[in-house]
Amino acid sequence: SNSIVDATISGDYNTINIKQGSATNSSDDNVLLFGINGDHNSLTVSQGDYSGDTGGHRAIVDITGGYNTIGLTQYNIGFGSGQFADINVNGNSNTVSSAQRETDKMLFVDVNGNSNSITTNQKDSGEHFLDITVTNNQTVSVVQEGTGDHAATIDLSGYSSTLQLNQNSSTDQVY
Repeated sequence: SNSIVDATISGDYNTINIKQGSATNSSDDNVLLFGINGDHNSLTVSQGDYSGDTGGHRAIVDITGGYNTIGLTQYNIGFGSGQFADINVNGNSNTVSSAQRETDKMLFVDVNGNSNSITTNQKDSGEHFLDITVTNNQTVSVVQEGTGDHAATIDLSGYSSTLQLNQNSSTDQVY
């Protein structure tokens, strides 16, 4: 089965949990279009987590404001149609973490503002791609795990940003 979520939340101190899929039911081809406008909000998204999930998950998340926390996990069994995420952040002191598991992972992150933290893990079976663009005073931590097919484009403009990039090989590393 699949699901589509399209929503915009405005306001402060909201907690949003979105789960597309469950541990007992297959959930493929999920779509999330989500926006948050406000401060001190928490968004947690899980797309797929069943052993039979074949992926095809897509998420576009837009955040405007400060002190927000965003967590996005996309999962499939490794022989599916992959994962796509595009996360846009406009504001200061936000925390973004994402995890994409198994094949065909593609992530875009664009951050405008100061003192934001971005952490991502693209885990196993190759075909990793990400493009991260940030402005001043950001902390970026990227892990692209095995087996090969790594590609990372990271643009740190401005001043005083920190980058940690780990591409856990079986070759094909590009950055």
